[in-house]
Amino acid sequence: MLHIDPDSTAYWNAVVHGRKRWMFLRPEELDAAAAAIAASGNEVLLDSLAQLAEPGAARKPRKNLASWVRELLQQITAVRWFSQLLPMLHQADITVAAEEALVEAGELIYGPPGVFHIALALEDSVGCSEQLVDEGNVLRFVQDEEYRPAFAHLGCAAGRALWPELLEPLAEFCARAASDLKRLAAGAGRSKGRRKAEL
Repeated sequence: MLHIDPDSTAYWNAVVHGRKRWMFLRPEELDAAAAAIAASGNEVLLDSLAQLAEPGAARKPRKNLASWVRELLQQITAVRWFSQLLPMLHQADITVAAEEALVEAGELIYGPPGVFHIALALEDSVGCSEQLVDEGNVLRFVQDEEYRPAFAHLGCAAGRALWPELLEPLAEFCARAASDLKRLAAGAGRSKGRRKAEL
């Protein structure tokens, strides 16, 4: 399914055997595609899109049709995306601004953080993938949308070791994460002591 990797990470994917087809869309490209589909007024296309995303479901009217279409686009499997959705959009004369790549055995592809992507194995395939944090995305990684003290503290520690100059703007954030982590650890220790006393 079309998705963005979590925690603002970049990634690489190497194909060891087989072939994979990839498509990449920046968030604004996904928004434009959803808006074009919604604005088309093509009820058959909208119903078909709903069926691709949620087989057996009826199209539900929404106040913001473009937002609903954007949600549906992120629920379509890779097989349906490439074999059904893209031909339907082409037939409806709706262009999706995106980048595509075919990755063969022995090749590697890099995906930047914050970019939607979807991949389809075109034949039996074996690959290897890893998420990346580097100087280009360390600030976003540490300041992930959902604040989790332990995760933030680990990100700050790794960032300080590798890119201390890049983490200067996050000094207050990193100090807060360390403080919150100590407070949570102290609270967990007291809870364990109480449970032992109760036994």
